[in-house]
Amino acid sequence: MKSIRVMSWVLAAGLTVSAYGVSAQTLNEETDFGLPQFYGRGKNVSVMERERPDYQAQGIHAGGFTILPKLEIGVDYTDNLYAVGPSSAANPDPFMSPRSDVGFIVSPTIVAQSNWGRHSLIALASYQDESFADHTTEDQRSWTIQSNGRIDVHGDSYINLGFDVEHSFEARGSTTTQTSSATPVPFNTQGVYFRGLYSQDRLQASIDGDFRNYSYSEVQQLNPGAPETPIAESLRDFTQGRIGGRLDFALTPDEALFGKVTYSDGDYLNGIAYFPQTGYNFSPKRNYDELRFLAGGNFDITALARGEVGIGYVDRQYALSIYRGVSGLAASVKVEYFPTQLVTLTLTGQRLIQDAAFSTAGGYFENIVSLGADYELKRNIIISAIGGVELDDFEGINRSDTASDFKVIGKYFLSRYVGLNATLDYTTRDSTGNRIYLGPIYNETRLMFSVVLQR
Repeated sequence: MKSIRVMSWVLAAGLTVSAYGVSAQTLNEETDFGLPQFYGRGKNVSVMERERPDYQAQGIHAGGFTILPKLEIGVDYTDNLYAVGPSSAANPDPFMSPRSDVGFIVSPTIVAQSNWGRHSLIALASYQDESFADHTTEDQRSWTIQSNGRIDVHGDSYINLGFDVEHSFEARGSTTTQTSSATPVPFNTQGVYFRGLYSQDRLQASIDGDFRNYSYSEVQQLNPGAPETPIAESLRDFTQGRIGGRLDFALTPDEALFGKVTYSDGDYLNGIAYFPQTGYNFSPKRNYDELRFLAGGNFDITALARGEVGIGYVDRQYALSIYRGVSGLAASVKVEYFPTQLVTLTLTGQRLIQDAAFSTAGGYFENIVSLGADYELKRNIIISAIGGVELDDFEGINRSDTASDFKVIGKYFLSRYVGLNATLDYTTRDSTGNRIYLGPIYNETRLMFSVVLQR
C-alpha cells in the first residue's frame, strides 16, 4: 500500500494545492517520513500555491471555524480497465485482454478548519463513488476521515497531532496488486501520528512518530468457469510503527544542512489463513526492522529555486531468515525551479524499500523520478504536465519492474463556486524475470473530466 501512496505523491508533485479548498493530500503530508519537510522559507511561491482570491472558496463561517463543502462530479474513460496485457501465447485468456469502459464519479468532501489566532485544527471527510457502465465488478466506493491539530508552543516551535481512517481499493496495475484477482482488492487503514518541532536561531530540531494498521479483504481469484477460489489477502495484514529525528543547521538565511534518522518496525498479523475450498494457507510472517539515515541540504534562493536533497543509507532486516535483508542507497529529492512567476518546474525523486505482495519475497527497492511543469496561462487557467519513471528491483527472487506515467492536467476556474478539470494520463508497466513472480504488464490511457462545485 505504501508503494501506491508514495508513487501517487511523486506523480502529483506541484499539482496538489487547489483553489478548491484543502485536499486530503495536504493533511497527509505530515505523515510520510520519506518526503522532504523543511525547505520553504516563504521567499518563493509556486504556481499551484499562489493565492487566487477571486476563485478561492470562502466557506461557511461557524464560530471559530470555516466549513468548506465541495462536490466533484466527473466521467473517467479507460482503455484498459483491468490493467492487463493483450491476449497472446503467454496470456491466451480473452477475458484477461484489455477492456475499455466509462466510469461515473461522484465525490463530496467537507473540510472544517479553525480560524484562531493561535493553534489550529483541521478535519476532513470525503467519499468517492465510481460506477462503471459495463463492468460493475470494478465499481469502487471509498471514504476517508482525517484530522490534524497544531499546538503553537513558542515562535516557530509547535506540536502536531493527527489521525486518519480510510477505506479504499488497491489500484489495478500497481506493483503490489494481485493480477489474478476478480475484483480490485479493498483495504482499510487507520493511523495516528505526531510531530514536535523546535526552532531557535540557526537550529531546528524535530521528532516524528506514527503507528498505522492495514487490513485487506478477501477477493476471488479470476478463473471464469471454475469454482470460486479465494485469494488469501488477509496474509498481508500488518501494522507499522515509525519514529524519526531530524536536525537542521542554517548556514545562511537561504541554505541549511540537515541529518535525519528513522526507525521502522513492521509486524504481520497473520501467518495462517483457512479457506473451505483449499484448506490452510501458510505464509511465513515478514516482520522486519529498518533503519534509514539521510543527510543533505535544503535551500530557498529568491527568484531562482528552492528544494531539498538528501542522500543516505537504508537497512531492512527480516525476523525470519527465509527472507533476504534489503540494504543500500536511500534518497529523497524535491527541487522547484522558477524561470518566471508563471511557470514552476518540479523535480522529485525517491529511493526506498517496500514489501512485496507475495510470500516468497521480502522486499524490493522502489526508485522513482519525476519532472513536472505548471503554467499559469491566465489567472484562472492552469495547465500542468508531469512525467515519472519507476524502477523496482526485488531481492531474493528473479523479478524487476519498470513503469512510466505521463499526465497532462488542465484546471479552469470559472468562478469561486465552479471549476472544470481535465486529465489525460498514459501509463505503461513491464515486469521481467521468472514467470512465476511476474507483475502486471500493460499500457493504459485514461481520460477524465470533472466539474467542481464549492461554497
